[in-house]
Amino acid sequence: MKEEITAFELKFLVEEFQQLVGARIDNIYHIMPKEIILQLHIPNIGKKILRIMPHLIYIASQKPEAPEKPSNFCVYLRKYIGGAKLREIRQRGFERIVEIIFEIKEKKYILIAELFDKCNVILCDGDGMILRPLEVQAWKEREIKPKEVYKGPKIKFDFSNINEGVLKEALGKRELVKALAADLGLGGVYAEEVCMVSGIDKNKKEISGAELKKIFEAIKKLKTKNKSARIVYKNKEICDIVPVELLKYKDFEKKEFENYNSAFDEALTEKSFERKEVKTKQNKQIEKIETIINAQEKRLITLEEETEENKKKAEAIYEKYSTVNEIMTEIKKAREKYSWDEIKKRLKGHGVVKEINEKTGEIVVEI
Repeated sequence: MKEEITAFELKFLVEEFQQLVGARIDNIYHIMPKEIILQLHIPNIGKKILRIMPHLIYIASQKPEAPEKPSNFCVYLRKYIGGAKLREIRQRGFERIVEIIFEIKEKKYILIAELFDKCNVILCDGDGMILRPLEVQAWKEREIKPKEVYKGPKIKFDFSNINEGVLKEALGKRELVKALAADLGLGGVYAEEVCMVSGIDKNKKEISGAELKKIFEAIKKLKTKNKSARIVYKNKEICDIVPVELLKYKDFEKKEFENYNSAFDEALTEKSFERKEVKTKQNKQIEKIETIINAQEKRLITLEEETEENKKKAEAIYEKYSTVNEIMTEIKKAREKYSWDEIKKRLKGHGVVKEINEKTGEIVVEI
């Protein structure tokens, strides 16, 4: 079963996602631990489900059963982009990153889906400032956390704008297939396809000028192939879902589809929902953690309010310090001559001292 997509495949999916432009968000769901469902409504067409999963994204025909209690992240997304209109959806360069631009009440928000490595879903404001990520992450060169400007990973070579000079630099001295797959971001299947079409041994390290031209021509052919979405089977089991016809799968059993999303929908949606989802031990643990976090956030708000109130009291005391100090001095002197009962009688009707509790040592003043 296919578990992730390449940047090359994402390009075809994003082209088909353009049908979603102008749609409005009906609802948002968070399926633990990292699946986000955007339920959209397109005028005169109806409901569409955009399923964002770890390493995958596609338009599904149905959504999985959502948790009864939405996660904090889900609530946050609903608060800011619930009801928003989808204005643009694009692939970031030749990366496994999708950027979805929403607009609501003249404000723009960018929802970013990173489909590589640890994967993440990040909500930014219209200027790219991170408001809240599904998961805070950090690397040497970048951080994904609130109040940071979103930065994608650095890529050395851009496959979408490649020329022979860039290709030569990218290939370097390592095996051809590894350089194509990793350094150019093609992934294993399409790197092998380029090797097969060019007729160059995939394990070769030293590439001649003539071989470089053949590889470049093979890349151009791959980039200009007409879309021909299909599920590929091996021993009756799905082994791949590809957007174009590949020499690599020439002798494999295949099923063709009108569009690439439909192929993913049949392969993934129906398989995922054949049985009712049962909460796993991991899901229960995540929900427990969410409950603890929610309680801690509420407690934090209470503490912040108490801190602010105490700060105001301290400022008031500081402003009236001389008055308070004078009262305390007078009462201290009075105690040398009079009992507490006598002091209370003398202070009855006092404009500032309102109450004395000799047992607790408290004196209530109004300042």
